[in-house]
Amino acid sequence: MLSRLSSTILIPFLVFASLLLGALFGYRMGFFAPMKPEGTGWFYEEVFFQINENFVDDIDLDQYKTTGAKSVVESIPHGEYYSIEEAEKESQSFEGRYEGIGIQFSILNDTIFVVNTLRGGPSERLGIQSADRIVEVEGQNVAGAGITQDSVVSLLMGPRNTKVNVSIMRRDSVFPLSIQRGSIATPTVSLSYMADASVGYIKVDMFGAYTHEEFSRAIEKLQQQGMSKLIVDLRNNGGGYLDQAIKMLDECIEDNRLLLYTEGRKRKRKDYFSTRPGVFEDGELVVLTNSMSASASEIFAGAIQDWDRGLVIGQRTFGKGLVQEEFTLSNGDVMRLPVSKYYMPSGRCVQKPYKGKDAYEYNLEIVDRFESDEIVDSSAITLDDSTEYFTLIEGRTVYGGGGVIPDVFIAMDTGRVPFYNAFLRDASYSYFSKHREAIIEQWKDNSDAFFADSTWALLTVFSDTTIQSLSKEDRDWTNASLQNLYAGMIWMGNINRVALHKVDRHFQEAKRVLKQYEYALYQSNNKEDYETTGASIYERESEDYAKEYSLQPFWMRMGLLGAATLLLGGLLFSRGSSKVSK
Repeated sequence: MLSRLSSTILIPFLVFASLLLGALFGYRMGFFAPMKPEGTGWFYEEVFFQINENFVDDIDLDQYKTTGAKSVVESIPHGEYYSIEEAEKESQSFEGRYEGIGIQFSILNDTIFVVNTLRGGPSERLGIQSADRIVEVEGQNVAGAGITQDSVVSLLMGPRNTKVNVSIMRRDSVFPLSIQRGSIATPTVSLSYMADASVGYIKVDMFGAYTHEEFSRAIEKLQQQGMSKLIVDLRNNGGGYLDQAIKMLDECIEDNRLLLYTEGRKRKRKDYFSTRPGVFEDGELVVLTNSMSASASEIFAGAIQDWDRGLVIGQRTFGKGLVQEEFTLSNGDVMRLPVSKYYMPSGRCVQKPYKGKDAYEYNLEIVDRFESDEIVDSSAITLDDSTEYFTLIEGRTVYGGGGVIPDVFIAMDTGRVPFYNAFLRDASYSYFSKHREAIIEQWKDNSDAFFADSTWALLTVFSDTTIQSLSKEDRDWTNASLQNLYAGMIWMGNINRVALHKVDRHFQEAKRVLKQYEYALYQSNNKEDYETTGASIYERESEDYAKEYSLQPFWMRMGLLGAATLLLGGLLFSRGSSKVSK
């Protein structure tokens, strides 16, 4: 009886073991390979399955999965993929800070030349000066060693509160310093000043976390100095946070006006309105753009144009009408994908065509603008979408489908060559190194006279005979370029850019337009009142989207086999127990 009971109990386990061995044999022979996949996700599972099973050596598939994911994401127009470290650096730039020692530098004769320190940074507190040279970092010679910009950054940047030991050469002496790295503020509104008695100028480099706050403060400061007309410079501003552009528009456009709306395949339409009195709703306004003004820059320029609030001057903008959303992946990496398009108040979308193009082909469109002479001739501008839209006050015709076309076109200055700029840079840095104290004493407290001067900077590099041989245009441009370089070493901040505005066609045209531009006040019969949405315009969308997962066929079959085996074993055991009891 005991033998019969043992056999009865043993049978289910033998059956299960046989089935398991058979399943494993079939698995190795490919009988249980995944069925023909349905959808892209299954395709990649199949690829990695075959690699894992058949590659000649052991292989770390996780590394290749990350590389593959990055390649896929970045092949999509405006798809971005960042490692944890890259995402942190990107976040710091948008937050208006970075971690390092706080210097601006250049490579001069294979040495690290300090152009200037950043206000409030570790280097300024330690007394490092413009024209100092860093010759050693952590005991490693970095002078005359073919050092590059990137290698300097990797040596000097690092987490705050960590230290880096350097040797500084000042004139003929060398002394050591231990610099504790810190968090360095990098304002996104890099320059604001009065261009004349009534015209203010504000340069916005990007739309970071605090751009609206910096922009509002700059306007209020300029208004205290008598500003009634404003130039907002968005050239080379690639965009940033959408909410910052909306807040800036709210400072310039009266209440209850539609500023833009967003909509996507899996994102419902969302409208954004101006909601409160702004600090600059009435003054005359000009926005400067070029082909590298993108995304949030186009939102600002396009809304100003659509509401006839001001004029856009410069070149056609980039043509990015997509809103990106950030997704953190299971390995900590970050992926940014376009999830919706944004539309201007007139209803146009400035996104240039991307269907049927990979990221490389899509980015070549900017090169095409140069080859078609669009950058110097507005008649060469071509758009795939010729649909006409109309501004909401004056009814002027505007277009979408490829950036914001300026109201006043300014051709790009293509007459300057890079090697000439490099020559001026090296010559001015060398002269400043030899005469720093005298230059500081002459100009430090006399900036107005410095920028008004037309000969001093030229004579530091060229002979009088050479200067006289230059055309007036070349002489003015060279003087402005040298003043820009010297000012960057004399004063902290970005006041040096003021010198370039003397020969900046965009800037000069903006001032001319503002002198002749009589702003048309909104008439009450032209106003349209919009109901504001209940949600704040600063609220971020936080919709969760379900992801579908499927079980692989192999494990489905194994589960069914296991269940069948247990059922069979249970029946046999029950039958055996019944016989024993009898």
